[in-house]
Amino acid sequence: MIPSVIRDICAYLSDDDLTLTKSSDDGRLNSAINETEVLKRIQRHFFVKVPQVRDWYDFAIEADGEFCPVNIKITNLSTDNLNCKLAVYYTLTGLMPDFPNGIGYLKYFAKLKKDIGANKEKDYYYIIVNK
Repeated sequence: MIPSVIRDICAYLSDDDLTLTKSSDDGRLNSAINETEVLKRIQRHFFVKVPQVRDWYDFAIEADGEFCPVNIKITNLSTDNLNCKLAVYYTLTGLMPDFPNGIGYLKYFAKLKKDIGANKEKDYYYIIVNK
């Protein structure tokens, strides 16, 4: 069920006349603003769970006891950064992270090694919006 909601959200965004704000010459700043614009647009038509600011996902879909985190990426088809420790951990283990993103890499990799593949039924999605 959740992948169909993701497809519906993508179709909605594709059909929507979305104009992204460009208020800075720094694309990173614009992307942060644009992610909020896209999320607000999604919230107009879909019920999504929005975490605290700077969390490891931008919104989640919860249905039938399933939790599905989604990250919004705004790009101009160039190199983008996708390396949040918590998101990578969830992607590779299927487990909710029980540690902060500031965890040291030695502890992080030890935990990742121990837990990798623990739950292969979980997915982490990205919605990509071209500028």
